[in-house]
Amino acid sequence: MTEHLDEASKKEFINLARTAQLKDFGKISDFLRVKGIKKLFHFTHISNLQSILLNGIRTRQYLDLSETSYQITDPDRLDKFTESISFSIGEPNRLLLPQKIFQFENQLVLLEVSANSLLTQNFAAFPSNAASGYFRSEIINNPERYIGVRGLQGIFLNSDLRNQAKLPIDVPTDTQAEILFFQPIAPDKIQKIHIPPSFPLAMRPIIDKLKSYEDFPRFELVCECGFFKRIEGIFRKYNIEWEANG
Repeated sequence: MTEHLDEASKKEFINLARTAQLKDFGKISDFLRVKGIKKLFHFTHISNLQSILLNGIRTRQYLDLSETSYQITDPDRLDKFTESISFSIGEPNRLLLPQKIFQFENQLVLLEVSANSLLTQNFAAFPSNAASGYFRSEIINNPERYIGVRGLQGIFLNSDLRNQAKLPIDVPTDTQAEILFFQPIAPDKIQKIHIPPSFPLAMRPIIDKLKSYEDFPRFELVCECGFFKRIEGIFRKYNIEWEANG
């Protein structure tokens, strides 16, 4: 099998996701309310921030086709799903984010986006890293599992493990669970920008300049949110057995 989906399979999956998002609108709204899900998270390099705040968060495919200059933070994404934008739900990917901050010398920022984007934008939801080889085959063989309200429900599986780990109701069972958006996220959906405590002082003028724009979202310069700390506690990595333990 190829390392990534062919173009026809990706296009079909995106179309199915859009149909499910529209059909399940009411169920998705109820799910977000019951779970208390209000936040989605996307990290990016500081050099991308001004463009994002002016033009929104765009897919890598769009940026490449429009010849827009940007800093890639995931150059090795194995699924080649450049038609999508990766988000975490409830809290950031606290396994990957600390690694990326180290890799990019503390020059990343964390965007907090309104969860109601799930009501307006085409998306898919995966219970772990969407680039996994397992999900490549499942997108073809069982696409309904990862779209609409069923996709969202599927990132909160394994109630026994959730209870043991004392997870907040809005936090996925596997911290690497992903939302993939197939449409841009408008700037007004960005509610807050978290700056890591280790952010370089030499780059602080970039933040100060952006803060001067009144329409831009609130910056949290000394983030005490815990979002940048590596995940601790019980090991929680998705496996197929979770599907039988909602």
